Amino acid sequence: MGYTIQKVGKYYYQIKHWVEQGVQKRKYIRSATKEEIETYEEMRKLKEQIFNVSCSYPECNNHIPMTKAQKHEFFTTYPMRYGTLHLPYCSKSCQEKHFKELQSEKSKIKVK
Repeated sequence: MGYTIQKVGKYYYQIKHWVEQGVQKRKYIRSATKEEIETYEEMRKLKEQIFNVSCSYPECNNHIPMTKAQKHEFFTTYPMRYGTLHLPYCSKSCQEKHFKELQSEKSKIKVK
């Protein structure tokens, strides 16, 4: 259970979130204050900031642009949700080369 700020149309509200019998519920508490709105806007801008993530193939020096929110989903949300870790690659060829190396007889890693 937590409180967040949410923009609905042109208005901002403080909202209480919780899960009840597997269903996400929310309740509008009150209109957000000016300070809460400023903090919300600053945090939203940080999430939209673009970072360069390096390609996962060790021989490649390319970078992949991602927002902070995408990076969080890629490395935290998806592994927790699906139970597997997916690595970012700059191209299909980098991915295939890395998979071949990981599937070699010396490797103990299972690649799907």
